[in-house]
Amino acid sequence: MASSGELWRDSYGSAYPQHGLGSNCKASGSTEAWEPLAKYEEKYQHPYWRKDGTVAQRFGGHRGIDYYCIYDFVKMLREDKEPWIDVYDAATWSSLIFCSRLSLDRKGTQVAMPDFTNGKWKDPNWRKDRMPV
Repeated sequence: MASSGELWRDSYGSAYPQHGLGSNCKASGSTEAWEPLAKYEEKYQHPYWRKDGTVAQRFGGHRGIDYYCIYDFVKMLREDKEPWIDVYDAATWSSLIFCSRLSLDRKGTQVAMPDFTNGKWKDPNWRKDRMPV
């Protein structure tokens, strides 16, 4: 096991801080100690992982999360619901690279993010029919 400050690698080759978000978490109310994340897993684990976690990790990429993205997408299609990640999200996320590059080219100046929704996001009822996460 890696000592404090070192990295550990999961089976997919991703590196995580040993005493960071990877396998441990801060003890509640403590500034000194770290506790194993597994200690809290049973209480806070999402129902998806309880039901299909083993299958998801076996067949889905990114430690299983891709399985659930596809699962939710198919479910939304079958139930004729709006996807919770839509074209607006995709365009915004994709623009991060462009905006970051533009900021770098301008010596780190702030760059406004484009609003692909034309202000729809300001309406509290926009996306109300989306599946809950």
